[in-house]
Amino acid sequence: MEYFGFCKEIKEMGLPDVHEEEIYSGHFAKFYDTNVNDIFDVPLYEKLAREYGNHIMEFACGSGRILVELLKRGYDAVGLDISQDMLEILEEKCSKLDVKPTLVCDDMLRHVSSSKYDIIILARITICLLEDDDTRIKLFNNVYNNLRDGGVFVFNYLDCPKEIELGEKRPTFLFDKDKKGYAIISEKILEDRSIVNIYSETNIDDKTKRYITSTSKYLLNNEMISNIIDQTAYKHEKTYALNAVNYETGKMKFVVLKK
Repeated sequence: MEYFGFCKEIKEMGLPDVHEEEIYSGHFAKFYDTNVNDIFDVPLYEKLAREYGNHIMEFACGSGRILVELLKRGYDAVGLDISQDMLEILEEKCSKLDVKPTLVCDDMLRHVSSSKYDIIILARITICLLEDDDTRIKLFNNVYNNLRDGGVFVFNYLDCPKEIELGEKRPTFLFDKDKKGYAIISEKILEDRSIVNIYSETNIDDKTKRYITSTSKYLLNNEMISNIIDQTAYKHEKTYALNAVNYETGKMKFVVLKK
């Protein structure tokens, strides 16, 4: 993990009560579920389902931001994620809603399904977590193998401007008054990627616990995405730009590719 600023100093102090965890595991799986819950893009997936079919798989479904909504609305949706912790949170949510999901814990780069899907979704700019084009092409090809003929792959990414301000950005602070906890989210922009650090502290039953994590989001643009698509067998169907979420590092775009 790569740390800078406040989190780097916390790690270098070597405090015994600071827990370093992967961003989609343990404490941070629950943190993600609590703080990432918008569903602005669900209408787009419903639109595609009306056109291509409702047998859907979501790669990197996490704790179910999208999948739960699709299941509630009656779609035949399956979720895949590499984090068992995220899937357990998702399963618990579905149990409370009396919804029975089909969930698979596997790597989206290698997963082979016995079923072929009408639509495969990769949301929340997950493609930006992959560190090079070879890995992205491997993902695209694996999705292709899990689609039926005529099925579509829909993913989103941040179309980053060629000129972008480098360096550390102003931290974001999140407060959880009920659990007497808070988090500091810091971002540092480099030429090829953005590094995100999170420091989270909780105080439950007068016991303080501290957690840190780090992840990187690689900076992509329309030209880079087009180059990847050209190296696959897909046909580019459509590109959507949804204005519901804007990021300083780029505009979110949704790409639909057809097998």
